[in-house]
Amino acid sequence: MQTLSSFLGRMDTPGSEYYRTTQKLMSIIGLSPYKCSKYTRFWNAFIIIFLCSGVMVQLLALFTKDMNWKELVQTFSYFTISLSYVLKYLTFLIHQDTEKEIYDRIRNDWIMLTNKEELRIMHKYSSVTRTAIICFTFIICPSLMVLIFDILKSSILDILFPLNYTCPRTFPITMEYFVDQQKYFYLIAAHIIIVNTFGAIILLSTEVSAVTLVQHICGLYKIVSYRIDHTFVSNIPGLSPAERNIVVHRRIVSLVNLHKRVKEYVSILQKNYTTTYFLLFVFGIVVCTLSAPRFVKAIMNNRELDELFTFLFFTCGILCYEFIANHFAQEIIDHSSHILIHVYNTEWYKISLAEQKLLLILMQRCLKNESIVLGGIITASHNGFLLGIQTSFSYFMLIYSID
Repeated sequence: MQTLSSFLGRMDTPGSEYYRTTQKLMSIIGLSPYKCSKYTRFWNAFIIIFLCSGVMVQLLALFTKDMNWKELVQTFSYFTISLSYVLKYLTFLIHQDTEKEIYDRIRNDWIMLTNKEELRIMHKYSSVTRTAIICFTFIICPSLMVLIFDILKSSILDILFPLNYTCPRTFPITMEYFVDQQKYFYLIAAHIIIVNTFGAIILLSTEVSAVTLVQHICGLYKIVSYRIDHTFVSNIPGLSPAERNIVVHRRIVSLVNLHKRVKEYVSILQKNYTTTYFLLFVFGIVVCTLSAPRFVKAIMNNRELDELFTFLFFTCGILCYEFIANHFAQEIIDHSSHILIHVYNTEWYKISLAEQKLLLILMQRCLKNESIVLGGIITASHNGFLLGIQTSFSYFMLIYSID
């Protein structure tokens, strides 16, 4: 069977241009399902060790250092973000075979599509992946730049505005390296920056990969709707009744099979990735809840503008990240809900009983909208995002009243 790498390498293959960037991003961090060499495994181990070291130095600080409430909240927030890097990376690394299966299915879907209008639909939906790359880049990269500047701001100010004394060098993250952090400042800074750069690339590449699959699912749902609208008698003029029945039967079978294929995609998402996204959802609530009191105090105390600036970038970045993820999950719900409406509005009563039974199977499958349920508790959607904000705000009010 032709692999996706050769599929992407052929310029004349429909849709290949939408997946090259995704595969390149995944290859940078060793998550491409089509590259499993010894070098890639070494690179995977190196990244995992680096990411885990970033988690460990913060975890050690939580247990070994005496911190006030502000330092504890700040350290735990950064610890949660670092843990998210490890979680996302291990999830996609463990499910590399699943990723390969997904991209093989996507390749086969593009090959099977021959209708110009259906190809136009797929091009339209697949092009959203490029927009997603831009959106996630503008969310993740500024947050990374703020962190890097926060670490190196003393050194940068010493260079730009030299004084008779050296500005104190501090880290925005409380860590325990068991060495003199001033003496080894640049080595520790390099470690923090490398860990978070890896994390930023991991978040960007894995989310773009997820968006690629979601948009493919939505595009196939749209094609199912298109086939339903162009299946029945009034859309097939110039044929005898017997010929029309044969054509209608074939079209109904094709759209039922396509709908089944789309549901299989959703099942793959549900089975392999929802636990990870549920934990990320919880992490987002925790970070926003713990950071909000600092935000309020920073507003009330004008001398803490740097803390206010840092909070805005990180918290707004988390909220935007969670909103985009929930928005694409909402797209699956919306597109799946339209199928039943399209079937009901067709001339199903004019076709034979055998074809009506096939449509009945399709309608039964569509009675419940397809959705991504996180942890078996929360449905990823706009309502799920609002639920997260409400929960975070409720806990914030509790913590702020106690504090």
